[in-house]
Amino acid sequence: MKSIYQKAKEYSSNKCELAMSKAIAQAYLDGFKDGYEARKNKEEVVFDGDDVEYVDLGLPSGTLWAKDSLKDDGMNCLLTFDEANMLSIPSAEQWEELLTHCKWRLIDNRHATVTAKCVGPNMRFILFSFFESYIKPNSWRESGGEVRFWLKNVFGSTDEKGTIARFYKKIGDDTLTFSKVSISVEYKLPVRLVK
Repeated sequence: MKSIYQKAKEYSSNKCELAMSKAIAQAYLDGFKDGYEARKNKEEVVFDGDDVEYVDLGLPSGTLWAKDSLKDDGMNCLLTFDEANMLSIPSAEQWEELLTHCKWRLIDNRHATVTAKCVGPNMRFILFSFFESYIKPNSWRESGGEVRFWLKNVFGSTDEKGTIARFYKKIGDDTLTFSKVSISVEYKLPVRLVK
């Protein structure tokens, strides 16, 4: 026969496991509901953590640009337009401001141009690698030759297209060609954050 102590111990153990299980399930449901509401209301997620370092380039708007593409465990995060548009990514106006007020320099290694250095009016800079990969809608991974990242659209995707900032260096030319183009929202591109 079990002592009253043993019965109390079993009873409390079962109640504790049940209470913990219910608390974890409730936390999961609350998080799911909050995420659903944020997506439904097109709320923006802002990364202010230690993982993202922002640079003040001295732009008239005061916009700070992330020093590098968004990373997770040291690897670039490649996001679809809808995923990226939930974050604090640059607008077309912020991209135009960067082009208008910054100087661009190419950094070469022995074989090719590898990086574009964007120098702000205050001489601080950010770098853009020409060799960041991206994933096409057919799941093919490509890299090299140009920089691509999503631009903010306050209305979400339209006609299954999202706008990107794109630039590259033509072979034999020492200048950059900049453009904004629309591509399928299913592309997975690197993400550059602003605040």
